[in-house]
Amino acid sequence: MKGKGKITITEIFLLLSTVVFLVLAVSVHLWNMRGEPDIWSVRTQKTVMDDSLAIQQININTADAQQLQRLDGIGPVLAQRIVEWRTAHGAFTSVEELLEIEGIGNATLENLRDMIIIGDTK
Repeated sequence: MKGKGKITITEIFLLLSTVVFLVLAVSVHLWNMRGEPDIWSVRTQKTVMDDSLAIQQININTADAQQLQRLDGIGPVLAQRIVEWRTAHGAFTSVEELLEIEGIGNATLENLRDMIIIGDTK
């Protein structure tokens, strides 16, 4: 400020620019809170979807523990249990037999259903 009580054109411009910036920032924030994903979320979801489509079906009668871990929701413990069940009981004859393995419930089975096959054990 040059004198007491006097505001310059530059100060008015800076004040208005700040107000416009704040209004835009709040508007963008409120827009993103509407429940719709922003552009970055959509891109991330598409990438994840593309990656999941890239997974080929896995034959649970021939896959080893490491291959089974590529299935969504199957970690090292469940993969080992699947291999152990197969060793003890022979080849799976239906996908539903996975329910006999501790740690695999209906939700996990439904999640796996499209990613697994039971084919020839050759």
